[in-house]
Amino acid sequence: MNPASDPSDIRKVSIAICTWNRCRLLEKTLDTLTRLQVPAEVDWEVIVVNNASTDATPTVIDSFVDRLPVRRVDELQQGHSHARNAAVANISGDLLLWTDDDVRVEPNWLAAYVAAANQQTDVGFWGGTIEPDFESEPPRWVMENWEMSSRIYALRDWRGEVPSVDLKHLPFGANFAIRATHQRSYGFDVNFGRKGEGMRGFDEVDVFRRMLDAGVRGAWVPAARVHHHIPTDRLTLDYVRRYYEGQGETLVVRGESHGSDAELTRRMKNQEFWFRVKRWFGSSRSWIPCLIEAARLRGQLKARGQKT
Repeated sequence: MNPASDPSDIRKVSIAICTWNRCRLLEKTLDTLTRLQVPAEVDWEVIVVNNASTDATPTVIDSFVDRLPVRRVDELQQGHSHARNAAVANISGDLLLWTDDDVRVEPNWLAAYVAAANQQTDVGFWGGTIEPDFESEPPRWVMENWEMSSRIYALRDWRGEVPSVDLKHLPFGANFAIRATHQRSYGFDVNFGRKGEGMRGFDEVDVFRRMLDAGVRGAWVPAARVHHHIPTDRLTLDYVRRYYEGQGETLVVRGESHGSDAELTRRMKNQEFWFRVKRWFGSSRSWIPCLIEAARLRGQLKARGQKT
């Protein structure tokens, strides 16, 4: 029997990271990978896709070749989905672990996913824990609106009862595992995902949704833990606006933006008005939703080619 055909026998693990102009953070991420506890029976590799970086990213990756089983793949077409597809084309493992260039992984991260994949043979993908690593003390509105904050900062830390993986509870790209056969069948749509400074997302969500629709099961591995670096410049209302404008753009790409331009403009201005008013007199729980909705509407208008 071909070992790769037996889902209960993971022989090789591929770790994939896509990066663009974050060489200093990437170096810290790769350093944590050197401390992974890899089961003796498991071979592994690290694929780092350099997505048209103009900083010292290639040098940083190459500096780890004596410390990690790392290989650099250069993808010149800018875009997260392009980079992810390039990674998939170059992996050789049975199990693919995705993480980002701004995380610190725990030493048992890989082993926890391997154990889950070997035990849960009817599961196709898994999500792990993502804890925040704030560069500075977050403002009060971040903690008061944790459901929103956990989404925009890609955090997953289930406290108490762990929900089932479904359309409302999906892994985030900074920490998930997937059987390589499934990942090859469900590639990343290049219409989604961030490009340069753009904030359009939905790339891994689109993959998970298609898998769930096809009957592929997902599960959580809370023990597979990473720490996500949150820089100070993301702890701002401007970043919240840009994030949700990206969501608005995604709605247009998905064909889920409804209403005329005039109607969307009217609703956007109304939400912006109430955001300003409530910010003076109410708690952040009252004005954050107005900010979010105004940003989503603005993103839809921008994607439609309208000036805002």
